[in-house]
Amino acid sequence: MKSFRKIAVITGATSGLGWEFAIQINNNYKLDEIWIIGRRKKRLEKLAKKLKNSKAVQITADLSKDTGLAKISSRLKTHSPDVVFLVNNAGMSKSGNFSELSLDEIKQIMDVNIRAVAQITHFTLPYMKEGSSILQVASIVGFFPFAGAALYSASKAFVLSLSCSLQRELYDKKIHCIAVCPGPVSTEFIKVSSRGKFKQFKQFSRAYGADDVVATALKDSRKKRLISIHGYMVKIIPVLIRIFPRKWLMFLFYKGRNSRAFKK
Repeated sequence: MKSFRKIAVITGATSGLGWEFAIQINNNYKLDEIWIIGRRKKRLEKLAKKLKNSKAVQITADLSKDTGLAKISSRLKTHSPDVVFLVNNAGMSKSGNFSELSLDEIKQIMDVNIRAVAQITHFTLPYMKEGSSILQVASIVGFFPFAGAALYSASKAFVLSLSCSLQRELYDKKIHCIAVCPGPVSTEFIKVSSRGKFKQFKQFSRAYGADDVVATALKDSRKKRLISIHGYMVKIIPVLIRIFPRKWLMFLFYKGRNSRAFKK
């Protein structure tokens, strides 16, 4: 029996953009429940206490594993809610050249950034209807090959392409899909993904907080835009890619990534 509960489903909710999506959706939309999904139980418990307007449903799941994906799918089948928002935010990266990654790391990145995004979107769609929104968190590096994070940029190119295709496929159903493509954001992601080798980008971090990126994403989603990019310095990158040779830009981005300014 279908439930009349209106909900949001947010993956990677234990920190960064996922955490902020939960906060802002809770504050700005009238929903019965917000399903917050992540690996760290204590972080989910802390976030749940901040969600005062909607009931927080905590789902501890590792999306790199079939059991984690099955947990979400099973809950949807059991409760059959009305999914107003799906935010596919969970993602992972490991800094270093492709040849330096272990096979386990390669599998984890592909499972979380590609397989989980595709599967969660696929089994959530039957519970979405006219007016619902899908926000797929990609990255500005999804627009170009990023040496030094080759697999991560390739996986985000997948998310970007999938999101844009879904926007067209779901148009007649009036379900909107948007690709959220942030640049460097003031979260723990850079430190964790680089194994502590890189510090935060100070100038970018001050300008582009998670709250600003999420506010822009939700605003762009309401306006039915195809892609959401926050910040003028980030928005210029897709323009540069169309103007200048890709090989030249790849060299500059790679040199910049490995410069002293960004290392500890």
